[in-house]
This record gives sequence, structure tokens and C-alpha cells, in this order.
Amino acid sequence: AVTESSGDDSVSDKVQHMLKVLSEQERSCMILRSIEGLSYEEIAESLAMNINTVRTHLRRAREKLIVWREEGGRDDL
Repeated sequence: AVTESSGDDSVSDKVQHMLKVLSEQERSCMILRSIEGLSYEEIAESLAMNINTVRTHLRRAREKLIVWREEGGRDDL
């Protein structure tokens, strides 16, 4: 366990709060794309969904995150 607070804690907390505003499918697509670096095709294959569905989930996730940021990063969107 980490006993002292660091800048990484606030970044980690922000990421956790950010991901809460997304649906489960949007969150999965965003993590696979942004963190794991998978292509749209790889995401579609790993989640057993159409590539156009992946694109839609990622677009909606980005739109929600923009609103979240503009609203000051609140959890209640």
C-alpha cells in the first residue's frame, strides 16, 4: 500500500472518475484503444462486436469525456 500521497494518486483518481461517466462498453473500448493501443479491428474482435459499433462507442465516449471536462470533472453526469 502507498502511504504517502503523490501526484500519481490524483491522476489515477481523475482517470477513475473519468471512466465512471462512461457506459461499460464505452469504457471497455476506450481502455482497449487508449491504454492497450489496440486497433479498431482488434477491439471489435476481442469484444465480439462490429467495427462500426466500436467506432460509435469510442465517439460517444470521447463526447462524454469532453462534456465531463467542461463541467469541471464531476462524477454526476
